Amino acid sequence: MRVDTFIFVNRQSSIVNRFLKVAISLIIIFLILGAILFFAVPFLLQNISFPGFSSSGSGIAGIFKTIDGGDFWFSKNNIESSKSTIGSANILDLVLDPFDNNIMYAGTNGAGILKSINNGESWKRLVDDNNLLASSAVINQIAINPRDPAHIFIAAFQGGSGGIFKTEDAGRSWKQLYIVPLAKQDIKTLVIDPLNPNFLYAGTTAGGFLVSSDGGESWRALKWFFDPIKKIVINPFSSAELFLVLENRGFYKTADRGENWKDLTHTFSGYPSAIRVENIVLDPQRPNVLYMTSMYGLLKSTDGGNSWRSLKILVSPETLPVQDIAIDRNNYKMIYISAGSKIYISNDEGENWTVKSLNTGKNAKLIRIDYKNPKVIFVGIHK
Repeated sequence: MRVDTFIFVNRQSSIVNRFLKVAISLIIIFLILGAILFFAVPFLLQNISFPGFSSSGSGIAGIFKTIDGGDFWFSKNNIESSKSTIGSANILDLVLDPFDNNIMYAGTNGAGILKSINNGESWKRLVDDNNLLASSAVINQIAINPRDPAHIFIAAFQGGSGGIFKTEDAGRSWKQLYIVPLAKQDIKTLVIDPLNPNFLYAGTTAGGFLVSSDGGESWRALKWFFDPIKKIVINPFSSAELFLVLENRGFYKTADRGENWKDLTHTFSGYPSAIRVENIVLDPQRPNVLYMTSMYGLLKSTDGGNSWRSLKILVSPETLPVQDIAIDRNNYKMIYISAGSKIYISNDEGENWTVKSLNTGKNAKLIRIDYKNPKVIFVGIHK
């Protein structure tokens, strides 16, 4: 063999070897990237909801959060210093500390009370130092003292009966203030007067309307209704005025802290399926404007609940209940409602709507707007 031929063949062999090494390296890189994507993409998709994206088969519950007014939603279910999550928890209530929006509390259906100190990015389970509040308690509603946010009241169900608990150290220890005398009876709603926090109001599943005028230390039953009390709402401009919703049928109003009641159930008789009310919310700037969510859809009153009209939303009446409504406290035209696993957004008081889907097959139970940054919105998910 000629020398120049040998050199040529040797060079070809060297080139082929280098090519093979590069090809093998590229194959290894692609395999690694493929493996990363295979495991990472499903994880990312289950924790983010893109505009118009929905996954009805997902079982994600817990809490969703947006920081851009509702275009993109992320599930925020991590528990601090733990590999576990609250992704299977059904959320019954969600409140922000009135002085520090980084501090939040979530009430769950059987997983106790949760707390966040980073604006809902992660959560921790509150464990009672006094061992009075069970970690498996159902937390129906949370009420924070507007003057002292370390003082928190909760309506809870544990050990076969409902009760009212209070903490004076932001959730580290609890004491029981009231227990329902009948077994299997519960307290579904608990509110605190924003102008005079010595007054608290609670509603029981036996129909009892309870009031305390000494910060929850003692209670009296002012009235017994014929149906479980589902919701009590205080007018923040005139706190002696309250609205009360019964579980199956009934809507009442008082102007004297519950001493006397006016039955307003007939005021929405033109919308039969609205009899099952989900929630009542007052406009944060106009005290005579109320919104009612129900199986019928969304109703609005401009005269303090004496008459109602239907708002046209993107859900056909009587097909899917509207679960909750939230109004931007600085811009009453900005409204958010939840129905199914979707959030509907209006910037003109409910005349026109856009819809955003959450990556869950469960219901968006409640909506909360961050009072310092209304682009930040939280949604609690329930079965």
